[in-house]
Amino acid sequence: MIAELAVLVDHRTPAQGAEFQGLVLDWTEMALCQLGEDVFGQAVDQIRDPDGELLSTLRVVSLRRGRRTTKEYDWTPDNYQNFLRAGLEMPEEMSLSVAARDAAGDLGFPRLQISAHRFMDVPEWMTLTAEIRSTKPIAAHGDPLPEKCAALLHQHAEGRPPQFGFVADDAQPPSSALESSLGLLEDDTRPRSDDSVRGYSWVMVIGPDVLEAAGGVEHLRATGAFVSIDPLPEGRVFLRATTTFQEYTDAAVERVHAALAPVLPWGTPKFDPHFPHWRLVYGG
Repeated sequence: MIAELAVLVDHRTPAQGAEFQGLVLDWTEMALCQLGEDVFGQAVDQIRDPDGELLSTLRVVSLRRGRRTTKEYDWTPDNYQNFLRAGLEMPEEMSLSVAARDAAGDLGFPRLQISAHRFMDVPEWMTLTAEIRSTKPIAAHGDPLPEKCAALLHQHAEGRPPQFGFVADDAQPPSSALESSLGLLEDDTRPRSDDSVRGYSWVMVIGPDVLEAAGGVEHLRATGAFVSIDPLPEGRVFLRATTTFQEYTDAAVERVHAALAPVLPWGTPKFDPHFPHWRLVYGG
């Protein structure tokens, strides 16, 4: 079984290509530095080495005049610069994928994929993701990766305040488990990000309007759903449901769901036996 853990962050798409490029560059480098060593057991310089043990690929998906094109490159210093230059065009997807080799030298585990996604139906929104996939349990007691993911989200939000962000082991990036369960698409949720969230999880960043719609800081503290609520720039807050990811079990999920009920999308998810790992509160 493959274990997964992801950081997802929503932003309004910058107006200029240079701003978009800078946002993608900052996210890629920050995610690589925060997560790479713990995922692969190698220093970041070793991960960057094109002659090293890992398989690394750069991918750019562009949409022009209704035609989608995909370009993939090996991760070399020159190709990385070409990859970053592509950000000036604000493509539909940009991603760096790094993976260990299996016994045959092919694509294996663990894997780390760092991406930026734009959406054809709502191009004014973008989502940054960092996805970890492993054959070993990621949420095991003492594993540093959940806390590293939380630190990545917090650090990014301090420098580049997002509209929404969260860490989860049940997401299907760039969608949340709640969106997947309710059948919601990007244009159903992201345009409503000023006063609603598209999911709930162990740690989250929410904006000032969502915070107000949820009842404000003191109200959220009074619910008992969060062990900490930390202020961030531009009126945003960092919500943490439990001290460790391992403690984020059914009771904690229910508390968070109840606390954020006023700002969740309409609809009640139904349990799907194909996705028993989704951390949702179900109806029926």
